[in-house]
Amino acid sequence: MKIFYSPHYNIDFGWLNRIHPFDGCKYAKVYAAIKDLPGVAIEEVAQAITLDEAREFANDLLKLFYVNKRYILNALALPYISLLPFSYIDRKILLPMRWAVAGTLAAAKHALQGNNSWNLAGGYHHASRAACEGFCIYSDIGITVRQLRQQGLLAAEAKILIIDVDAHHGNGNAALFKEDKNVFLLDAYNKDIYPQGIPADITKERVNIAFPLATGTNGHD
Repeated sequence: MKIFYSPHYNIDFGWLNRIHPFDGCKYAKVYAAIKDLPGVAIEEVAQAITLDEAREFANDLLKLFYVNKRYILNALALPYISLLPFSYIDRKILLPMRWAVAGTLAAAKHALQGNNSWNLAGGYHHASRAACEGFCIYSDIGITVRQLRQQGLLAAEAKILIIDVDAHHGNGNAALFKEDKNVFLLDAYNKDIYPQGIPADITKERVNIAFPLATGTNGHD
């Protein structure tokens, strides 16, 4: 099994670590735990996708939001800090995410050759072409599918299965592939937490196989 990883995946907020529950350096911890396991081959991702590649995927409004500090901080669940330069946010948080997108693309290309492939980062299932939210800025799966199709590596009619076992409903993926019947969505999520409301109710209807679970559900329920 080939595991795609880069030290650049890791997100160190600096002093912002103290006010955010997300462990931005978990990728290094997972890498350290698995790198010497039998059957595991680590492939280091060569480079991040560019901001232009991310913008090419987004709609016109999101292109502008990608460089809007208030919007991005809100999507990252961080408070608005007027003195915090956008360049710091981009270097410390957004660039590592663009590295992760590149890892998803690299792993997908390797998988299409018939190989077992995993990317240690990515999975930004709340992002779409129209929105960033839930600590998901770039839709790595969306960008990957688009690039694979554009490069002729994945036929437009090829079937795609997305298995989403994050605690949250993957509303971004559901919105992104709303009209694409070649993408099949399986989503297991906690029905009692974010995202909630009418938009989420609509995207949940797009899921082909849904497992909405109540808070406290365990393996025996």
